Amino acid sequence: MPDATFLPYKTAPDSLAVNIVGVSIDGESKDIGEIVDHSAYQIQISGVDDWVRTDLEIEVSDPNAELPPVLSHEESVDDAIDVYVTLKGGKGRTRSGLKLTPSGNSAWSGNIQIVRDNQLGSLDLEAVAVRRTRGEPDIGLASWVGERVAWSKRWMTYIDDKPLMPGGAISGEWRDFENDDSEELRQRSDCAWYLNLSDPDKPKLYLNEGIDRLKGALEAPAVRGRPAAVRDVIAQSILQSALIALCVEAISGADEPKVEDLDGWRKSLLVAMGKLADDSQSPELVVEGWLEAWQQDSKNVIAGITTAVQRHLGMPATATRLVRAMES
Repeated sequence: MPDATFLPYKTAPDSLAVNIVGVSIDGESKDIGEIVDHSAYQIQISGVDDWVRTDLEIEVSDPNAELPPVLSHEESVDDAIDVYVTLKGGKGRTRSGLKLTPSGNSAWSGNIQIVRDNQLGSLDLEAVAVRRTRGEPDIGLASWVGERVAWSKRWMTYIDDKPLMPGGAISGEWRDFENDDSEELRQRSDCAWYLNLSDPDKPKLYLNEGIDRLKGALEAPAVRGRPAAVRDVIAQSILQSALIALCVEAISGADEPKVEDLDGWRKSLLVAMGKLADDSQSPELVVEGWLEAWQQDSKNVIAGITTAVQRHLGMPATATRLVRAMES
């Protein structure tokens, strides 16, 4: 059954700010702008070939002074709080945690290492503040050593290529729409793509290779620069609509408002989107909320889905990279 975690004391969710101030790969310092996207909370290492070890130099702060209210008036943040950075992923062989060093004025710093052979796919990076000392019992405040009182937004660290279609929701195929045997595709010869939902268990995305230079643009191997930026913007313009359509198909076709009654790509896709739509509760609860609200409040459901899709694709960062590439 879906669940959510409720802490029986005051906390400061998303209050800690994470700043990646240095990146080195196999001992060589890298341009932070090519690896880190602070606006989208993403670290992209998948474009680097044959690396063994990546070191991230991290600074964490409490920019809005949200830590003092989770402590008693007699306590100071620097004396009562420890801050850790954690790295964890479902496909790797190890999970990493690093206790950061206080640098004064509610700020902490440290260096966390990623070993390529131990990881696969992606990792969640998060800063967490916990009590270092035992506090006096006080209604509404944490008092035990190790209790979590604040944390940062979750960062995604991509070790391998970022999956554009979460949960293996869909396959794709290039076809020349104008000359294809399928009447459905021929009728759309002026379109760049077509999402075929005729088989509800096996949706398929067709891309029109008859559109001049589209295939070359989408299959550009560049990691950075103008070709990479153009490729990513075109891909996202297609995937945004396709993902939203798939989510709506999955929700509208559900017989019961229960996650466990979903199967295959529907469950994988909706849970992945639920995780991104609202991290204050479990993704299963988010999805069940969508399923229950669909008939009476579809506008708000679609708003939640579009928010999650944009976060998954990292669209603001991609647009910024395109603008910068065109200006260079």
